Amino acid sequence: MNEKLNLEKQRIELDREKIKIEQENFKQQQRLEKRKIYITAISIIIPVVAAFLIIYGNLQLQNQNAENEHRLAEEVAKTDFKFKAAEIVMNSRSVNETKNRAEVLKALFPEYLDTDFSASLDRFRLGNNTYGGGLLVYDPEVGEYQYYRLDAIQRQEIKANMDAKQEQDAELAPGARRDVANIWNEL
Repeated sequence: MNEKLNLEKQRIELDREKIKIEQENFKQQQRLEKRKIYITAISIIIPVVAAFLIIYGNLQLQNQNAENEHRLAEEVAKTDFKFKAAEIVMNSRSVNETKNRAEVLKALFPEYLDTDFSASLDRFRLGNNTYGGGLLVYDPEVGEYQYYRLDAIQRQEIKANMDAKQEQDAELAPGARRDVANIWNEL
């Protein structure tokens, strides 16, 4: 009986060791499964996060490009506006009209034109008599407009010459008389 008892004890001891080994194998399999789950989760999360970061970066880049394009378009529009304003001012027939157009444009669009837009025409001043009784003529040799101050006698001589020329050209250009009169009235 002793032998049976010993045999039974050995069997119980073997069963215990077998259970311990099975428990260790089960724990090891659980750890292995957890690692597989973590690795699978990481292998899914990393590409998703990377994709979101790439999309976010692209959106930021597109926003920045759109802002830059908007700023550039504003600058181009401002520059185009300034060129158009200069064209309007320079298509005047007299210095007074040029100065008046510049003042009006500056008054209408102060936020678009520089503060010295109309003041820049002050370089045409001659003494204390600003733009009065003069004539602005483009000189192709110099490449710029020249301002000629005229006294009353010179203006009468020019008017007489213009009237004589106008009468000669009246048959060729019927509207010339009105144009010359408009120019003369601005002198």
